[in-house]
Amino acid sequence: MFNEYKGLVKYWLTFNEINSLLMFKDFIPNMSKDDIANNYQALHNHFVASARAVQRAHSIDSEYKVGCMIAGACSYPLTCAPEEEIKDLN
Repeated sequence: MFNEYKGLVKYWLTFNEINSLLMFKDFIPNMSKDDIANNYQALHNHFVASARAVQRAHSIDSEYKVGCMIAGACSYPLTCAPEEEIKDLN
């Protein structure tokens, strides 16, 4: 793709929401330690693959801007009642 779109596309994303695997441990309260460890290993592999893609892109066109999209989440309680506030999940 880097070769095919050279001169046409300048900005590239290697992975969409690369950090989403880390968010699962906060959303799934009973996630096993093995599953969490596997998610960290998968994230490491994503980072390595992303770094290799960046290197490849820059070897084809040094003007390419290459990065990752990160996931973010925001939540609000239904009312202003203090008991509805989300506490630290860790």
